[in-house]
Amino acid sequence: MSERGRGPADYYLDPDEPAGRWWGGGQRALGVSGEVAPDELRALLEGRHPETDRRLGRSFGEKSVRGFDATFSAPKSVSVLWALTPDPWVRAEVLAAHDSAVDAAMGIAAADLHGTWAQQALDIGVDVSQLTSEHLARHDRSRPQLDENALASEALRRVEQESSTWLVADLARHIATLLPPGVAANAIEHVDVIDRIAVRGAARCLELAPDHEGPYRRDGRSVEEHVTDRRLTTDLVLGQERMLQDWALSRAHPTESGSGDPQADAAKAIAGVASLVVVVGPAGTGKTRTTAGAVQSLQAQGRSVVGLAPSGKAADVLGHEAGCPTDTLAGFLTRHRGPGASPWPSGTAVLVDEAGMAPTQDLAELVGLAKRNWWRIVAVGDPAQLPAVGRGGVFAHWCDTVHHHEIDTPRRFLEPWEAEASLALRAGETRAVDAYAEHGRPHTSHPAARPQSCRRPPPPCRGGAVGGDHHVERRNGAGDQPRHPGQAP
Repeated sequence: MSERGRGPADYYLDPDEPAGRWWGGGQRALGVSGEVAPDELRALLEGRHPETDRRLGRSFGEKSVRGFDATFSAPKSVSVLWALTPDPWVRAEVLAAHDSAVDAAMGIAAADLHGTWAQQALDIGVDVSQLTSEHLARHDRSRPQLDENALASEALRRVEQESSTWLVADLARHIATLLPPGVAANAIEHVDVIDRIAVRGAARCLELAPDHEGPYRRDGRSVEEHVTDRRLTTDLVLGQERMLQDWALSRAHPTESGSGDPQADAAKAIAGVASLVVVVGPAGTGKTRTTAGAVQSLQAQGRSVVGLAPSGKAADVLGHEAGCPTDTLAGFLTRHRGPGASPWPSGTAVLVDEAGMAPTQDLAELVGLAKRNWWRIVAVGDPAQLPAVGRGGVFAHWCDTVHHHEIDTPRRFLEPWEAEASLALRAGETRAVDAYAEHGRPHTSHPAARPQSCRRPPPPCRGGAVGGDHHVERRNGAGDQPRHPGQAP
């Protein structure tokens, strides 16, 4: 350093330079991440732990090499393009490409250094990998003992909650998060432990393979089969889904469309006697209004009805719009797991709003309650909207395989073009984007420029979010009304 009194850390802590960030595999061992704080860098360059301040090996001398300073400069043509282009998208792409190149170069440099140091150690008769293993075996007697069967069972439980089918890699992903620290002497052994437990878990699964004709590989699989085509599941998952499908096929009655009004026909079915009623409709077609009319009819007959929704806010809106007691699906199930009879009598209509978001496990539990208590279930939703957070897809399958009522005319929108565009967007048709663009709805930005755009006031928006739902949310006052208590009248 040319300036007297400035140490190694001060050079890198210049306030006119951007803050540094921790990088590489060593940050996990040190327990650091994100931006580098000044005191952390000073401690590390002085041979002390950046968080605990404990000494890392022997102290540095005045002339010790404390690190390697690498400078990465883009070619001049790249720098000129970044500096002179008037297009912010191009500037952002150039910056992102440069950052990616720096990360790649750092990875190569780190690998080269590790290889060099390992070879230097080997030259003096020290095998670093063997030294590490022997050291851990000799000095670390606290390595935890693994119950591999229990870990495999927990990994299976987690993947069953996520999806109906999975890969061995999904089991390995969960096992990696379940393993306690210190179970292996090095990274290679750690990966071997994960793979071994993943294979143990996969042995408890059923294999689902596509039907491909030959030619076949030596392992018996078709050459046309992709590595992700062959998936795994369990008897629990298949049995649960088979039960739900068999029950739906036996309980959903054929639809009646004598009135010519899909909303009226659906409301009549909801207020009827069928054990299962499925109502399907895109956003804005009047599903809630249809449900509200059916609720009034049920209440006029002196029949009990309760509405269930995936979230507390959705339950509040359902209770306000439909005029019936509501609860979250999860809360309703939790309150029925304890001892004692349900407060809801036989014949109660249980309305499941946004049924496409209901996890399969929750639907199976609800159907079990309906069987025991002689309730009816009304599933209302749109399979083209948000799916379940965990394992789901039952409602979408019902829409394809059982009798259902479909309400397909959007009524929410003030502009006719918007109703048509919403249906096209739901179907994944590109003409929907053209329609929104013609009316000035989309606002785009590059991901790299998003933090800067978030700091600026948003541009004026006509009608709110794409699809025009924003002004409807304000008009309906979603979330403003308290929820009815989830108990029987």
